[in-house]
Amino acid sequence: MEITLEQVERLREKADVSYEQAKAALEEAGGSLLDALILLERQGKVNPGAGRSAHYSTRPGAGNQSSQAFYPGPAEEPPEQGSGFWHMAQDLLRRSVENNLEVWRRGEHMVSIPLLIAALLLVVAFWICLPLVVVGLLAGCRFRLAGPDFAHGQAGEAVSRAASAVGNTVERIRDQAQRYFHENHRDKK
Repeated sequence: MEITLEQVERLREKADVSYEQAKAALEEAGGSLLDALILLERQGKVNPGAGRSAHYSTRPGAGNQSSQAFYPGPAEEPPEQGSGFWHMAQDLLRRSVENNLEVWRRGEHMVSIPLLIAALLLVVAFWICLPLVVVGLLAGCRFRLAGPDFAHGQAGEAVSRAASAVGNTVERIRDQAQRYFHENHRDKK
């Protein structure tokens, strides 16, 4: 079997050996990358941390718990300090941009704002946003959260039910207030 340059380069990435050593191992293994890697490891030419994707070992206790079995396991690298926080912050930022706060009135979509912008407006201009929400509710607007995280699942259903309940309550209060003013207005005439 003819050994290609691509095979040699892939083995060199995994085993961190010279071109000649990689080619010789591939020739001895019949062109099999896995067999060549095992052969180089048994010869002691593979550094445990070499390669970019995984750590392969056939030695007992070297990267796995079994005795002579071949086990491809992920390389164990100590996590960077704070990496969990940064991953969580990135996920939160992504979700706050992908999902939106939508305003609907009488079944017609009025506006859609990313949750990030809505949250910033609420924090920065709380005393302006709160009256706008109350006026919107009294004018018959309904607010809902939409996006990939709210399309399906319990969170989306719970938010939709809560928004519907608030909208229905506001409509009942508005209708009762209108009836009250109409009755009082007729009595005065």
